[in-house]
Amino acid sequence: MKNRKSNVWLLLGLALGSFCLSSCEKYPDGSGNSFSSKKSRITNSWRFEKVFNVQSATDETSRFATTTLDIMEDGTAIWTE
Repeated sequence: MKNRKSNVWLLLGLALGSFCLSSCEKYPDGSGNSFSSKKSRITNSWRFEKVFNVQSATDETSRFATTTLDIMEDGTAIWTE
């Protein structure tokens, strides 16, 4: 009986622990666990998928169709239209 009781407490503790750890994510779009550094994850050539002006409530994606943002590993960036 004592063994069964301790197993229930262990199972409850593991369930509670996994719930707490999974609900506290740093990045809402993906895992906070990564083998890459923050700098290497952002270093890339970026294109805009959707641009929305909240002040005028208009979709301005077409204005940025050919725009790219190149972020280098040294922290510099190049904006190309």
